Amino acid sequence: MRDAAGFKLIETMLCMSGDGFPLMESHMSRLRASASALGFALDERAARAGVAAAAGYSSPGAPLKVRLLLSSDGALDITAEPVELEPAAPPRSVSFSADAADSADPLLRHKTTRREFYDSRLAEARARGLYDILFLNERGEATEGAWNNIVAEIDGALFTPPVSCGLLPGVFRQTLLERGLAKERILSERDIKNASALYCCNAVRGLVEVSLVGGFQE
Repeated sequence: MRDAAGFKLIETMLCMSGDGFPLMESHMSRLRASASALGFALDERAARAGVAAAAGYSSPGAPLKVRLLLSSDGALDITAEPVELEPAAPPRSVSFSADAADSADPLLRHKTTRREFYDSRLAEARARGLYDILFLNERGEATEGAWNNIVAEIDGALFTPPVSCGLLPGVFRQTLLERGLAKERILSERDIKNASALYCCNAVRGLVEVSLVGGFQE
């Protein structure tokens, strides 16, 4: 049945054997904030118990990706699956989309199942062998990838676009900011192209070095 809001909230968490969920509190904080802002019912105790139960079915020692879906009426759907964490490798390729993201779209600041804009463009990018597809907003400012936040190394420091550019406040991104490992800064397409190093990041994969290749439509 379709959710009354037309979409659901998502949290995708990494569970490590022995360490549990290293970013659990950050995930729950974001889920609470989004549920409150969008009028979703949330029983956080049930959410935490469901996540722990889903992780309990895993094989010992296997890292897990645990996915929580929250409907507007508070219904929870939680699944878990093994995930292979990526070893060190040459930078994966990314490119810019020809389509601009709308920085005024309020749902970009929440992780939801309303992903048609991103998913269609990611599918095209994957068909070209790309790791992710990056977006600029209507002002030409870098925002995020289809499934990652963006981090650029410029003059020896790490920078990531501010949420005001139109992007998800990713949990791993927030960890980098809170620990003083990165700072917010508006990044142009030129900034991204000229960065000494470029990374994609999310809560499951962490920081992955990427390499920018030519425009989306070459």
